[in-house]
Amino acid sequence: MFAQVEWAKQEITAGNFELAIGILNRAHAYPHNLGEGKLYSAAENDIFYWLGVAHEGLGKHEDAPHYFVKSTEGSTELGAAMFYNDQQPDKIFYQGLAWLKLGGEANAKAIFDSLIAYGTIHQNDKVVLDYFAVSLPNLLVFDDDMNLRNQLHCFYMTALGLMGLGKKEEAISLFNKIIEEDSMHFGAISHLCLLGYDQEFLAFV
Repeated sequence: MFAQVEWAKQEITAGNFELAIGILNRAHAYPHNLGEGKLYSAAENDIFYWLGVAHEGLGKHEDAPHYFVKSTEGSTELGAAMFYNDQQPDKIFYQGLAWLKLGGEANAKAIFDSLIAYGTIHQNDKVVLDYFAVSLPNLLVFDDDMNLRNQLHCFYMTALGLMGLGKKEEAISLFNKIIEEDSMHFGAISHLCLLGYDQEFLAFV
């Protein structure tokens, strides 16, 4: 799904909105060759958000709000997200972006402020796992530094909140800090690239 959303974003930057819509619609369904497939409760706020943006690009302004409304749905409860079925902060971030598209500035600001607050308050928490769970997203269960992982997760939340509030340089600084420690942090890489696009594309966001 991540690859398809990133592909769709590239097509949106190129003005290929119909192609982007097709890609995003396919991202709703996981391939049959995946063992577990998509969780029933999987959040797709980012997919719906970019579907709205693509419809705007086509000039279908009567259809776009449907997707933005869908993107606002779901839990806004923030947490450590240690397990793969926990709510991910970028899904909540896209709820905020969707509210902006719908004119709900107060709702959007509340989401972005909560991302910053949670990340700031919990970035130095000490994480202790007293059991093993197959739902841990990282295979390095016994070697991983969970305190560092929590800190990077909190930096990510804060960076997303700053990005949502338009504080671009502060967000870029935190995304870079994350990537310095974890070069495979797809979320940080993706949103850092998004901030690096030209101003014409940022007008879509």
